[in-house]
Amino acid sequence: MKRNLLGAILALALVAPVAGAQSLNPIKFGVAGGITLPQGDLGDDEEGAGMGSGYNLQGMIGFQAPMVPVGLRVDVMYNSLKNDDADVDYTNFSGTLNGIFNLGMAPMVSPYLIGGVGMYNQKFAAGDEDISKTSFGLNGGVGVRFSLSGFSTFAEARYHHVMSEDEEEGWGNAQFVPISFGIMF
Repeated sequence: MKRNLLGAILALALVAPVAGAQSLNPIKFGVAGGITLPQGDLGDDEEGAGMGSGYNLQGMIGFQAPMVPVGLRVDVMYNSLKNDDADVDYTNFSGTLNGIFNLGMAPMVSPYLIGGVGMYNQKFAAGDEDISKTSFGLNGGVGVRFSLSGFSTFAEARYHHVMSEDEEEGWGNAQFVPISFGIMF
């Protein structure tokens, strides 16, 4: 009995630092998805594109040192919106560099602010015609992270503003809000 107890304590002593090191790893990878809501002219039926809600998919890599409230995250995101009445599709493929500021260092639940800059490739497809353009944009939002054993889940909402004002080509600025649910490991 003593030998089994001693063996269990020794195994725990060897495994605990490895598990702790994994949770303290400053580099995290993640995936997310959710709903995308059009804003401004992109969702306006009267003068804009009249897009309905759609979906988003994301891949990300983040860096955050343990016990430091500020981190960085690079996101690659795909958003798709559709106007069924006009048979128009809007897709947006973007890459963004974001700063993250943790509002609390609670062990299980941590709210955070996120914001950054990026490049957005937008595409409108109407019938046989496809129009695309790459533009600079900004984003900002809020999220909450739930820490679990070896990984974390999160929910966040961000406002994206794509600066594509071009009177000659008929482009206007595009705004949308993806609400995403994801996992980081």
